[in-house]
Amino acid sequence: MVPNRIQKWLLPLPHLKHLCRVESMLNRFQEYAGRNQLFSPGDTLIVGLSGGCDSMVLTHLLIKSGVTVIAAHVNYHLRGEESDADEKFVRDWCHTNGIEYRVLHASVENEGGIQETARKARYEWFRQLRHELDAKAIAVAHHMNDQAETVLHHLARGTGLKGAMGMSALNGDVIRPLLEFSRTEIESEARNAGVPFRHDSSNDKDIYTRNLIRHKVIPNLEQVNPQSVRHISDYVNLLGQYASAAEAWCTSWAKSHVISEGQTLVIPINELIQCAAPDVILHHLLGSEYTHSQANEIRKLLHSTTGKHLVLGNR
Repeated sequence: MVPNRIQKWLLPLPHLKHLCRVESMLNRFQEYAGRNQLFSPGDTLIVGLSGGCDSMVLTHLLIKSGVTVIAAHVNYHLRGEESDADEKFVRDWCHTNGIEYRVLHASVENEGGIQETARKARYEWFRQLRHELDAKAIAVAHHMNDQAETVLHHLARGTGLKGAMGMSALNGDVIRPLLEFSRTEIESEARNAGVPFRHDSSNDKDIYTRNLIRHKVIPNLEQVNPQSVRHISDYVNLLGQYASAAEAWCTSWAKSHVISEGQTLVIPINELIQCAAPDVILHHLLGSEYTHSQANEIRKLLHSTTGKHLVLGNR
């Protein structure tokens, strides 16, 4: 039986929602950055600034958070006058607001896909700038919808645990402070704060797989549940914690059972079969080399041979 003096505070969840203070996006942005140790006031960051809504809002929030921003814009000249207009917009905006900026003119060859080639060139230049200008990190504007699109893309192609985990807020020298926010929230912030931006017409075309997922798959999922993008994001966050726990367990198991001889691993078969998750152990040991076909072959071998060792070479 709950005492009367306590009962009056046990309100249903709908009532509790009304008691919660609605935080501004800036407050949530700073809280997310602090929780994930992304940056501190006074830090210098290289910010990938395309001129689009996402990167403009990111830059706006970073400046409001006391960060010294160095804008980095890449003109691939893929959209002719539109690309040049994007560059001019970024230059003019940075000049008006007293923001240091750099521009790279790059040509992209269709080797392995234009988007992937462009991404590699972009990040290589960002890292060069970070070292030259002694910046703490590279900030990019991936958000919650990008996360959902990335995870669905990986799952559709076939992936392991790492691919299903999507993008992380902190990955080496790259930070993603907007992963907590949806595209709708970012566009709302742009309107409310008067942040100008350019529209990239290439995002409207379904010739790229990511755009196809964005325009066809995500809207259908949101018909099933309007919160589907956020639920995918929550799943990715939880999966990351499970992965960290699994990584620690695998490392401990391998230390106790696996013998490493140069480029060769010697794994006791009986112990591997009897452990809680043999596939997870093998995926941990072999990484991206552990394909589904290899998994099936090794699984057959494990159950056809006992009392011996599994020897894996040429790591």
